[in-house]
Amino acid sequence: MRSVMSRETMSWVIFVGVLSTVIILINAYFAIRLTYALPPRSAWRYLIWTAIVVLSSIVVASPLIRMFVGQVPPALNKLILYFGYGYLGFTAILFFFLLGIDVLFLISRKTFSQDILDQTRRDLLFSYLPWSALTLTSSFTVAGFRTAVKGPEVISVDIPKKGLPSSLHGFTIAQISDLHVSTTLKKDYVENVVEKTMALNPDMIVLTGDIVDGDFNLLKEDVLPLKNLKAPHGVYFVTGNHEYYWGAYDWEKKFEEFGFTVLHNAHKVLEVKDAKLVIAGIPDFTAQTFKLDKLDPEKALAGAPPRDFTVFLAHQPKAHALIEGKDVDLHLAGHTHAGQFFPPSLFIRFFHKYHQGLNFHDEKLMVYVNKGTGYW
Repeated sequence: MRSVMSRETMSWVIFVGVLSTVIILINAYFAIRLTYALPPRSAWRYLIWTAIVVLSSIVVASPLIRMFVGQVPPALNKLILYFGYGYLGFTAILFFFLLGIDVLFLISRKTFSQDILDQTRRDLLFSYLPWSALTLTSSFTVAGFRTAVKGPEVISVDIPKKGLPSSLHGFTIAQISDLHVSTTLKKDYVENVVEKTMALNPDMIVLTGDIVDGDFNLLKEDVLPLKNLKAPHGVYFVTGNHEYYWGAYDWEKKFEEFGFTVLHNAHKVLEVKDAKLVIAGIPDFTAQTFKLDKLDPEKALAGAPPRDFTVFLAHQPKAHALIEGKDVDLHLAGHTHAGQFFPPSLFIRFFHKYHQGLNFHDEKLMVYVNKGTGYW
């Protein structure tokens, strides 16, 4: 009797396989470049290769650890994940710098006369500039880690709207997106987020997906501080892609227990004195990929009365294409992390038309992309 691997498991195995191959190749490139000037049998050469093999192995092990986390001691699990994912970020930055150095050297050989820089000096620079890149990368990584663990900053944005009733002037919406509660982002971080949010005294709170990033049974205690999120006009939630990786229905039920309104192709009408505000939302695109749910913006807005302002929640900013031309004023999204760190931050714009901040899609529709309350 043969067992059949699920679509989700197969996708995860392929992803881990491709990622592992890329990581191994990139780290081999690091080792070659950093040991270029060292003698063939140098102890330093062996040490560098050994360190890179060990570190890249930890990176490859990190996603596998998450699959079998219940079988790994918590302290060891946390250590592996911190080192693994930390080194993954380090790898991305160092690869960018090393590749840049090699491309510049290649261009210089084709463009400039050998008289400008003799071959000996050229080889010396080629050999030792990677160590400068290593130092610079280490500084970037330490700074990025400190920024990540200290928690999010509050960003205030004014949303312009002509003809808005005076009762909606100053109406505040606190958005939490991409919190990514996980094995490295725990209860204390969540408590900090809740405290900062409640200090704003918002009229409404919205959670636009990827609030969790892990197994329900392992993280249900870490999300408990979220139940303290309260606002006069409610707290609303839509799923992100990571909820679907880890059991979206269990998380939806948990958030409903907290008193949140889950907007699953649905809307709610809010009366703000003499004004009407509609808030609507849809599941993430991953719901369709896994054939679990359908994204239905028409259903989400169906039956909504004439109103003064409409807020639409959808995790990925590309969902603006689904509500284009509809009676929606503001689409609140997340997902992109604005590239999260350098150098991906340089390229995120090629994958997402709107990747951070407030964007004016047309005369009516605005798209605001949250850069992430947590990190991935």
